[in-house]
Amino acid sequence: MKVLKILSSEFLPPYNERDYNTIYFLYDKLDIYFCQTQYTGLYSIVEELPTLDEYDKPVKNMLYILMNGDVYVYDTVWRKLAEIEDPSETEYLLKAGTTFLLKSGYRYIDKQTKALALPFQNGTFQLSVILDKPIEINNATIIVYNEETGKFEIDGERYYDEFGRNPEIMKYTGVETNSAKTIIQNDHISTDVKLSSRVGNTLEVKLDGLYVAERDYASIAQFEDVVLRTQSAMSAFQHFMGQMEEAMASVDITLNDQTLRDKILEVLDQYQPMLDEVINNFDEVIEDFNHQKAELTEHIYTTLDQYERDVNTRFENVIKPWGYFIDGFSTTVVKVDTDTYQLICDIDVLPNYNLYYKIGKEYISQDQDISELGFTQFTNGDELSIPDNSDITIMYGLTDGDEIIAKKGSYCKAVPST
Repeated sequence: MKVLKILSSEFLPPYNERDYNTIYFLYDKLDIYFCQTQYTGLYSIVEELPTLDEYDKPVKNMLYILMNGDVYVYDTVWRKLAEIEDPSETEYLLKAGTTFLLKSGYRYIDKQTKALALPFQNGTFQLSVILDKPIEINNATIIVYNEETGKFEIDGERYYDEFGRNPEIMKYTGVETNSAKTIIQNDHISTDVKLSSRVGNTLEVKLDGLYVAERDYASIAQFEDVVLRTQSAMSAFQHFMGQMEEAMASVDITLNDQTLRDKILEVLDQYQPMLDEVINNFDEVIEDFNHQKAELTEHIYTTLDQYERDVNTRFENVIKPWGYFIDGFSTTVVKVDTDTYQLICDIDVLPNYNLYYKIGKEYISQDQDISELGFTQFTNGDELSIPDNSDITIMYGLTDGDEIIAKKGSYCKAVPST
């Protein structure tokens, strides 16, 4: 049984000093910590536990904190988790979540009925909001609670006055400055940029925004400098072409397509034996590489096939039997006599739960109905008739009408003593 401690967030012990068996409830922030871990699930502060009728039935796996400090959770039955450490701390349950509501003596969130109750300052009257029903803002707009997302959603159209204006936007007025003018009209806010009309302004309005060229002009001095450099380059080029003409005039042959073709054939004839040898060497190298490729491919596939067989064997022998369960429990098998064994399971059997066994391996999924699979109910520690060397499947199941819902499992073997 754990202990509930109610305190302000400023007195929450440091992370490494919190007690493992203590639930900390911070009434000023509505936060809950199980030792060092923050609880993020649902909880409710109630005067009494919900009944099991259709309207007030409890929410599964939600924490219920009673006004006396007892903490309960409902699975298929009620389970008590904690008791309050100091009864005087129960007064903080009344103040939970009302830090900013003056003189408030009452705070109640009922998540079963989806109702939120907020007190007025005198603590006598309260404002109740039923989340099952829409909250009306005006004739065209309501706030609806979405049960799937757990959030409020606004459903409706934007409100306009009789002149077709949005009152919220009409609260604001556009301002004009030296560089821009802002206009607010109906649902639109726009800004016009001012462009100066002075001579020499190169700023333009393009389709994708304002644009000003990095340089759209050149001075006379810069232009003359370009002309001089161009003339100098032309003179140098003409001098080079004259030197080329003199050199071409002094060669022994005329350069044309036939002379170029003859020179290329001469070079190919000279180096053909060497090229043939290089090509042959490349053919040998390629053939060797193809041989090595085939051997390497065969080795890789053989190795992978062996790895696959090893993995499947390990999965079959180690992981598969209970890999489908969230958690399991251990079972001690004690030989009593020939073909008779005592099964001792390391588990506490809760109300509406029972232990079941079956000779042989049976692979069961979480929450699977095993009522038709040949399992036999037994009591923890019973001496059962089980053949020697038999595999045994043990299930911890919840009885739900005619169904037996598998929750946890154990796997063992009836091995005679040697």
